[in-house]
Amino acid sequence: MKLTKFHKRFSIEEDKESKKGEMKSFAGIHPKENKIPSQTFYKFRDHVRNKQQQSCTQKPDLSTIREVSRIRDHIYGNPEAELSIVEYLDFECLYCKDFNPVPKQLVHLFGGSLNWVCRHYPAIYKNPGALIKAEASECANKLGGNDAFWKYAELIFSYHLESGMIIPRNRLIPLAEKIGLSGHRFKHMLTSGRFQFRVLEDLMEGTDIGICQTPSSFIMNNRTGEFILDLGALSLGDLMYDIGVLETN
Repeated sequence: MKLTKFHKRFSIEEDKESKKGEMKSFAGIHPKENKIPSQTFYKFRDHVRNKQQQSCTQKPDLSTIREVSRIRDHIYGNPEAELSIVEYLDFECLYCKDFNPVPKQLVHLFGGSLNWVCRHYPAIYKNPGALIKAEASECANKLGGNDAFWKYAELIFSYHLESGMIIPRNRLIPLAEKIGLSGHRFKHMLTSGRFQFRVLEDLMEGTDIGICQTPSSFIMNNRTGEFILDLGALSLGDLMYDIGVLETN
């Protein structure tokens, strides 16, 4: 038996054998890239809001968790690492800003045995700029690759720290130029809504799992398929404890 721990003041025991093969893989899927019509977007927003409200009072549905994919995910550190911190974040969430340095510290502390994965969870019903900032990070990834994604994400949170304010939309393009990306190409890509579907796909996935706050993270053993779900901005020490539980060496 394995213990899957929750920081929702309860825990459940799950039969390790019964979970084998249930972690989904989307390694070969390339999400459709287009802008969602406004009517569809607002219906989706309301749907997610209702699901989020329900998920805060119910046990998460862990059967929909998918494995880390080098093609689909943004990975900081060794892509072949045994362990992953899979974080669902919101670029306008102040708790995400405070939590942001912690996974990076752990990646460097554990060397090649641990990586950090970012998935989007913008609170589109209360943080109106969160979606466009998530899309902007995807534009950075498209134009500059994985390294550009992480540099851009870091600059978004650094802006929070330095100014004490959430970065305004009119700074998103200059931010891309700051890391060497074409401002013209970035603007065209961002205003087209090309990656809106990609971001909302992450959001829906997190909502289906039962996430209702940011940051929320899975500590995942990529070899055994075991994981621990941590809701909220946990401390370095708490995450190190969970990593130790899942290490196989």
